[in-house]
Amino acid sequence: MGKVHDVIRALNNQASSALAGQIKLLGVGPGRVQQAGLAQEMKQVLDELERKDSGLEQRFEAEAKEFFLAYFKEIARVFATAWDGKKYSIKSSIALRAFLQVTPEVLSRALAAGGASRADALRTVLAPWADGIGSARFETAGAWRAKVAGGGKETTRLLARELVAALGGAQ
Repeated sequence: MGKVHDVIRALNNQASSALAGQIKLLGVGPGRVQQAGLAQEMKQVLDELERKDSGLEQRFEAEAKEFFLAYFKEIARVFATAWDGKKYSIKSSIALRAFLQVTPEVLSRALAAGGASRADALRTVLAPWADGIGSARFETAGAWRAKVAGGGKETTRLLARELVAALGGAQ
């Protein structure tokens, strides 16, 4: 669990992070999203990776901080309008947890895509989200409200399913 907290601290504290200053660490600070929910989701991701392939999980855990920094930076690029806008819920706990839930699928596809760098692989894998999901999905008064599915966990699962489906075809 220490690695999870290191990753979340890096996401919040590194100036180059797309989530810089957005996470409320240990319940305090200016961030809007609680650390605990993100930590719980990230721990589940690591557990799922370990169940599938402990070698992959061990390699991933060693590079988790760099992966998540690059992953959220690419999410911010793909959904730039929503990420930079004030009328969107993309940086909500529900949305961020959904992005974490799809990490195993994204990681698998990024490893299969190869490429010169982690950023290039993520750019290739996440590109379908721009058209398949789009920033409009995160408009607080629009699609976001329309697709609330009976609570936080179910709404998170619904968004995660949409994200996986928008990745398209097989790896």
